[in-house]
Amino acid sequence: MNNIFDNKVFDGLDKDFLEKVQRTINSMNGKSDVEIIGTFMALSNEASDRGIKMNSEQQKALILYLRDALPPEKRQKFDLFISMMD
Repeated sequence: MNNIFDNKVFDGLDKDFLEKVQRTINSMNGKSDVEIIGTFMALSNEASDRGIKMNSEQQKALILYLRDALPPEKRQKFDLFISMMD
């Protein structure tokens, strides 16, 4: 699993938030589709509540980190969910 802190695109973002994202990514194994989508939405809401603004490059990188944390059989559903949000 990649460490979110290794990606320079996240330099300057709130470190506490990034630590939470990393913990969340590490804990996604075994979660149901509904839990995964809920986790994605909760992270997005928390960023908004904390006034954390991510540019499109950061958003895409975060989505890829979340996607890569999923088992291969769940990635297609995640991709479909993300495409519906665009």
